[in-house]
Amino acid sequence: MATSSGQSCLATKHPEMVANLMRSSATAMIAAALMASTPASAQDAPVAAEGSFANPAMPDRPMYRFWNNGGMMTPTSITEQVAQIRSSGAGGFEANQLSGVPSVSKVPGYDPQRHGFGTPEWTRAWTQLFKAGKAQGLRVDQIYTPGWSAGIQGLSPDAPGTAKEITFGSVFVNGGESYEGVVPEAKLPAGVTKRTLLGVVAYRCDSNCEAGSKSPPMLDASTALDRTASVKDGRIRFAAPAGPGRYVLVASWMNGTGQVIELAQTPTPSYMVDHFASSGAQAIVDYWETKVLNPELRQAFRDSGGSLFFDSFELNRHGEEVRHWTDNFLSEFRKRRGYSLVPYLAAISNSSNPMFEFSNGVGTRIREDYRQTLSELFVGNHILPLKQWAHSYGMTLRAQGYAGWGPTAVNNSDAAAAIDIPEQEANNRSKPMFSTDASDAWRQVVSANAQMGRTIVSSEMGTFGRTDGLSRVSLVMRMNEVIGLGMNKVVYHGWPDQTPGGSSRWPGYMPFGNAVGDNYGVQIPTFADDVTINDYVARLQTVLRRGELRNEIAMYWGGPDEARYGDLGLERSGYTYGFMSDALMAHPSAKIVDGRLTNMGYKAFVLDAQGSGIPMNLASARRLLSWARSGFPIFVIGELPARVSGYHPADDAALRKVVAALFAQKSVTRVADRAGVVNALKAAGIGSAASYDAKPLVTLHRQSEDSDYYYLFNAAADRTKAEVTLEGKGLPYRYDAWTGQVRPISLFTRTDNGVKIEVDLASGDSTLIALTPGNQDTPKPVCKTAAVSTNADELLSLDGGDPVLRDTAAGRYATTLADGRQVSSEIAAVGARKTPASWTLQVTSWQAGAGVNDIAKVALTPITLTPGADGKLPDWQHVPGLENKSGTSTYKASVDIGSGWTGGTRAYLDLGAFYGTAQVSVNGKRLPPIDQADVSRIDLGGYLRPGVNDLQVHIATPIYNAAYKTKSPYGLVGPVTVIPYGQVTVPMGCGGN
Repeated sequence: MATSSGQSCLATKHPEMVANLMRSSATAMIAAALMASTPASAQDAPVAAEGSFANPAMPDRPMYRFWNNGGMMTPTSITEQVAQIRSSGAGGFEANQLSGVPSVSKVPGYDPQRHGFGTPEWTRAWTQLFKAGKAQGLRVDQIYTPGWSAGIQGLSPDAPGTAKEITFGSVFVNGGESYEGVVPEAKLPAGVTKRTLLGVVAYRCDSNCEAGSKSPPMLDASTALDRTASVKDGRIRFAAPAGPGRYVLVASWMNGTGQVIELAQTPTPSYMVDHFASSGAQAIVDYWETKVLNPELRQAFRDSGGSLFFDSFELNRHGEEVRHWTDNFLSEFRKRRGYSLVPYLAAISNSSNPMFEFSNGVGTRIREDYRQTLSELFVGNHILPLKQWAHSYGMTLRAQGYAGWGPTAVNNSDAAAAIDIPEQEANNRSKPMFSTDASDAWRQVVSANAQMGRTIVSSEMGTFGRTDGLSRVSLVMRMNEVIGLGMNKVVYHGWPDQTPGGSSRWPGYMPFGNAVGDNYGVQIPTFADDVTINDYVARLQTVLRRGELRNEIAMYWGGPDEARYGDLGLERSGYTYGFMSDALMAHPSAKIVDGRLTNMGYKAFVLDAQGSGIPMNLASARRLLSWARSGFPIFVIGELPARVSGYHPADDAALRKVVAALFAQKSVTRVADRAGVVNALKAAGIGSAASYDAKPLVTLHRQSEDSDYYYLFNAAADRTKAEVTLEGKGLPYRYDAWTGQVRPISLFTRTDNGVKIEVDLASGDSTLIALTPGNQDTPKPVCKTAAVSTNADELLSLDGGDPVLRDTAAGRYATTLADGRQVSSEIAAVGARKTPASWTLQVTSWQAGAGVNDIAKVALTPITLTPGADGKLPDWQHVPGLENKSGTSTYKASVDIGSGWTGGTRAYLDLGAFYGTAQVSVNGKRLPPIDQADVSRIDLGGYLRPGVNDLQVHIATPIYNAAYKTKSPYGLVGPVTVIPYGQVTVPMGCGGN
C-alpha cells in the first residue's frame, strides 16, 4: 500500500482520480477498465522462470499470513519472528493484524487505545515489521484495514463512505380504500440515525398478499404508480383503485448498515466502508495518508516489493442478507442499464428470495441488472482505486474478489481480471477429504487472470477444519489439488504472533484455536517438516509460473458468484477449460489468432444453457456469432433462453435472431446435455493436449518457449494408474518436487505430436512432467532410443546412463525399445518382505514451559510397541500416557534382510498409515524428504546393508492434543513393510554406466 516518501497522498495530489475511476459504464466500460491491469513487471518481477527448480528463489516460495497484534509487537519480538519465518523456507509474509477472535480467543496485553490501527505504536510496529522483512530478504504484503471486510474509524454509519443498504416499509390497502399516515419504514440498525427516501410506489398485489404468507407477495409491475412526489413532511396519502383486489404501498429507503468490524480492534469503532462508492475507497486512502503513514513507513512500503491485500468481502450480516446500496446508485443504474429503477425497487435482492416479487419474470430480470450494476461499481469504485493507490507505492493488489457469507452480486471473473494477484480460499470445512469447494471457481479466477496476461494466482491455504486428523498430510493433498486448478502462490493461514502478552494460556497466541487446519511457527512440532513442505511448494511454484496457461475450452459464465459447470466429463478426459464473462468476451484480448481464442489458446467455446449464471446479453451473443462466422467452433448445450440478461425486453427479439443465425453456422454444434460434450468435441476433431480415458485426474498445462509442463493430480479416493498422452516436442522428464531432482522418463511411446506415458498416483498425490528438447532444469539427453514397453514393475533413469529395471519378484523380463530391439533381463533373486516384529517409540513431549509462550521439550520413557495381528501399531490414543501428548517422536525397529539379492540390498518401504508428518532414517542416515501424500514406495536405495538394519521413522504431530486435548489419533500406525526389489541395468547405449 501507500505513497511515495515525502510526497502528498494520492487523494490530495490527484483528487479527481478516485472519483473518475468509478465512471465506467456497463460491460464495455468494465472491459476497458480491465485493460489498465498491472504490467507484467509489476506483478511478476522478479519472474520465476529464471529460478532454480532444485533451489527456488525467494519470490517463488510460499508465504505466511502473519496474525499479529499491531502496536503490541516489540522490536525484539518482530526481529525474532521474522527470522523464524525466514528459517521456515518461506519467501515472505502478509502483515495482518488479528488481535483475538470473538468467542474463541482474547489478547490480554492488547489495548486498542495504545496498540490499535491509527495509533503511534501501531505505525512504529508496522514500520519495524516491514524493515525486518526486507532485512531478511522477505516479501511483505499487508491487509488494507484490520479485520474484514474493510472498515475505517472516524466515520459515522450515516455518512458517505460507510456501507449502505436499501430497506423497505410497506402497507397493504384493499381496493377502494385509502391509507393516510407516515411513510412506512423499517427499523434502523443499531447506531444508524438517518435514512433517505428513494421512492414510494404502489402496486396491485396478485397473490401471497395476506399476512403470514410463506412466499413473497406477487406484484404486477405494470400497475406501478410512483407516489414519491406526494410525500409531504414524512406523510403520504394513497387511495387504492376501486374494485376487488389488494394493493401495497412500498417505501424504499437508503440507510447505513451500521456494521462494525469487530475484528479490527481499533481505538474507536471501525464501520464497514461502502464497497460500491468511490467515497469508501477514498476513506481508506485518506485514513492511511493522514492518520497512519509517515515518511519512514512510506519508504518501507516502497521497499517491500509486496502487495496490498483484502480478504473476501463479507458484506452480509451472518444469517441475514444485506441489500447493498450506495448514495448515487439510482443515477448509476440509469446510466448503465438505460432505465429508471424506481418503479421496480420493491423486487431488489441479492438472492432469489426478495421481500416482494414481480410476476412474468420481471423481478428476476430486474435483479440481474441490480447485481450487474453492483458488480461494476465494486470493480470500478473499490478495486481499481485501491489498486492504483497500491501502484503509487510500487506495490500490487492481491485480493479475494468474492464473498463467502451469503448471496453476492459480484461477478468473480470481472473482479479477478481487475486484481493484480487474485486469490481464492482453499476452504474445505465438512467436505470430502480430497475435494475443494467449487473447483470451477478456481478455473474461473485463473483463466480471467491469464487472459489479462498475468501469471500468479494465490490461495489462502489451510482454513479447513481438522475433521480428518491428518493436518499436514491433508494440507499437502489440498495444495496438490488447487495447484492442479492453476494456483501457484500459497499463503498459509496462518502464523500467530507470539509477542509476550498475546495469550493467557499455553502454547501462546492462536487466534482460531484448533478451528483451522493448523497454526504455523516454531511452537508447532511439525516446524522442521514444514521447511520440507515449503521447499516442495516452492519448486512447484517455480515451474508453474513459467510460460503461459493453456486451455482447450472456453465456457460462458455471465452471472455473479462462482462459475459452475457441474460435469466431470471434460476434466476426466484431459481437457482443460476456463470461463469468460461478458466483459472478458468484450475485452481486446478476446481475439482469434490462428484458430485459437485469447492467449490461452482456446480451441472451442461452450455455451451451457443448462447453467451459465444468467442469459447472455445481446452484445456477447453478437460477438459469439462473429466468432462462429469466422469458423471458430461453438458448442451449445441445451436450449438457449429466448431473452437477454436483465430487463431489456426490446432486445429479446434481436437476440432470437442472433441465435437463429448462430445455429445456422457450420461451426456450431448443438449438444443435448453435458454428458455429450466430450464426444462432440472429439467428433469435431478438437482434442486435448493431455488425454486419458475417463480417469479421475485433474490436468494443468503451461507452455514456455522451450517446454510443455503438465501437472497431473489424482482426485480419486483410491490410487489411480493411467496411460496419458501428452503433446509437445522433445523428451519427457519427471520433476520430483520433494527432492528437487529432474530425471528423464525412460519408458514412453512416441506419438505424432508428443508422447504416451504411464502415471501411477496415490489418492491426493500429483506429478509434474515436462516435455522439452532441453531447458534449464534437464540434464543433457544421452539416450538415442527409449523403451516403449516392459513387463517389469519399473524402468528408471537414475544417473543419465542406461536405465535400470526393477521388480519385486524374481524372473526374466522383456523390454522393447523404440528401435524395435528387445532386451531380456533377469532378476535371479529377490529377498522376502519383512515386517518389524517390535518397535521402540521415543516421544519428545512438547508441553507447557515456564511461560505461556515457552515450550518444554521433555523426553518420555521409551515405549515398546508390538504390531497387532493386522500388522498395525496403536495410535497415541491407544497408548497409555500419550492420549494428550503432542511433539516429535522416533519409532525404531531392526530388520534382518539377509545377505542380499539381485542388485544388492535394495528395497521399498511402505509406511502404511500415519498421523502427523513423516521422515525416515536407515542405519543412522536420513533419507531425502519423502512424499507426504504417498508413503507406499519410499526408496531405501543404497541405504540398506546385508544383515541387520536399523530403521527409524520420525513422526511429528500437531500441537492440538497437548494444547486443547482434542484426542486426535497421532503417530505411526502402519502396517510397515520392507519390500525388497531386484534391479538390473538395461543396456540401451545411453552411456554414463
